[in-house]
Amino acid sequence: MKSQHDLLVLLESVYNEKNPEKLKGHVSRNLIYESQWVILPITGSSNFHAFMKEKFDTIRKSKAILKAAIRFSPKTGEEYIELRQGDMSEVACCVLIKSEKGCISRIDIVIPAFY
Repeated sequence: MKSQHDLLVLLESVYNEKNPEKLKGHVSRNLIYESQWVILPITGSSNFHAFMKEKFDTIRKSKAILKAAIRFSPKTGEEYIELRQGDMSEVACCVLIKSEKGCISRIDIVIPAFY
């Protein structure tokens, strides 16, 4: 069973490699994905996988640069993923996860000011 840290490392590699297939079997069937840039939450692992595949296909087609790195927040005392895009000068967003029974159960994408 993967720890929360192990799942964060896995998700970091998914973003860096733009390969959502790596998450199969590591996401709860009842996953909730919420983003401050997406109007409604995405619920369920199949909807999430379809969303991420489309997202990474778009990033690859546009040749956009995306870099993920695990960071530690002194504000919250938790690890999170920092995402940078483009010229990498600014953090685009922060990715937070919750896990249950060795699977990711929730993903929240938030503005960097919170972390």
